[in-house]
Amino acid sequence: MPYTSGQFTDVSSDAWYAESVRSACEFGLLYGSSATTFTPSGNVSLAQAIALACRLHSIYYADQAVFSNGATWYQPYIDYAIQNGILTAGTYSDYNANATRAQFASILAAALPESALAPINDIASIPDVSAADSYADAVYRLYNAGIIKGKDRYGTFAPESSIQRAEAATIVTLMADPSMRTSFTLDFKLTPQALQGVWRYEERDPDSDYVEYRELIFDGEESIRIFYHENYSGIDHTVPKTGYDLYSRGRVTTEEKATFTNPNASAAAYAQWGIFTNDFVDWRGSGDAKRLTGRISDYVSELNLEEGYLVLVDMAYVSPTYRRYERVSTEPVSDLRTGAESQIKNLDALLATPVPTPNPEPETPEEPVQADPISFGTISLQYIYDRLKFPSTMNVVEMRYGPYDRVAYYANLPDWTKPSGNILSLNHDYYVVKVTLQAANSLGALVTDTYVFLFDLTTGKTIYDFENWAHERVEMSWGATKSEYMSLESEALFLAASVKFQLFTEEETQSIVRTVTSG
Repeated sequence: MPYTSGQFTDVSSDAWYAESVRSACEFGLLYGSSATTFTPSGNVSLAQAIALACRLHSIYYADQAVFSNGATWYQPYIDYAIQNGILTAGTYSDYNANATRAQFASILAAALPESALAPINDIASIPDVSAADSYADAVYRLYNAGIIKGKDRYGTFAPESSIQRAEAATIVTLMADPSMRTSFTLDFKLTPQALQGVWRYEERDPDSDYVEYRELIFDGEESIRIFYHENYSGIDHTVPKTGYDLYSRGRVTTEEKATFTNPNASAAAYAQWGIFTNDFVDWRGSGDAKRLTGRISDYVSELNLEEGYLVLVDMAYVSPTYRRYERVSTEPVSDLRTGAESQIKNLDALLATPVPTPNPEPETPEEPVQADPISFGTISLQYIYDRLKFPSTMNVVEMRYGPYDRVAYYANLPDWTKPSGNILSLNHDYYVVKVTLQAANSLGALVTDTYVFLFDLTTGKTIYDFENWAHERVEMSWGATKSEYMSLESEALFLAASVKFQLFTEEETQSIVRTVTSG
């Protein structure tokens, strides 16, 4: 059908859809709303969408179909669509209703065979289209064929929105002429649906029989947080029973904090639980339930959907606490309460079987040892190197070592700063190694950290990364014990800032680095 530039007064030559309108009209797929207007922002009815699909199908197969002589203008199209597998009888009851974008995609995708919609893209995630949606297959086929790009750089589809005539002209033109299709990529947008399923964090205290599980259960909108403890008495805290669960319910939302170009890359994003109610729930029929109400604001500092983990930062303490949760299920959770009860049963079963702690600290003999600075330095650096996110970026700034008398070191300081001997003896002989280095963190930024290692020469026991060791125990302790570990954390920070210890020479340092990195 011939088309004359300017024949539609509401289609300017510089409009983004001008060429699509021209092509759709020339292909005989779409007509003006009148002789002089196109109405680009007008909606497309279901009947019009089916008519477009039938015209596409007829042109592709060259069957010279004639669409006329029906009770309504669109009845011949309905009959043709049903006969050719574009539509199933009874799918729609009101053909004059506006078509949604999801309906339009489903109807149009059925008009052409898969060979005519060959993929030129590799789109695996659309923010508002779930794989479970009835129209998902059609939408993904059109995205991957280079026909639909979405409404923003993330590829947002807006399935329930109406389809406009200008958009329809673009889609049918690209379907009719594959040479006009272009490949593209989408930026990744984290959605609550992407986090759907069950995530678990596990911890076992090496110095007691304390066990902790934390679980997050998402259904895409609501969330349940389970905070499960066993054997608090092992760290000087008693409860009415040997274990309990902290049950939180709220909503999960995501807030973009960075540009996502790869859905499997680690990146920063927020997971907000908002208002929640905490119940100390006895799932096994004993003990009292308690209730608290408050607000929690944790966020995801690292996310890798491909490997199935996220690192959640707990902001409830003076300094942030990072916990890595593994994804243990991606199944939709339709009933959160039922899902939570099911998961608690699973946790009870897990507690009966010891689970090895990842990256276990090297075992040390419980007997006196001789001070060996080079050996201690190698052990310390090896421990750090094994845990770096990007070990190849490691640059050792300096290493220090020396004996550490916990009484004499604080002799000239106020009494309130002096350490106690309740957890670490004041009578043991200690040796300190300090390592200051630069390395890339999980986001690729170079950061400088100082690690302190405390070697107990009396017992042969080693405290690896003294500050972190103390901090982890602060998190799981209560009352006087918590204060003791807070004091040890301060002691570790004090040692990290101290310059009283002797420097390893450049030659010694490089020798230790070579030993660690070559092994």
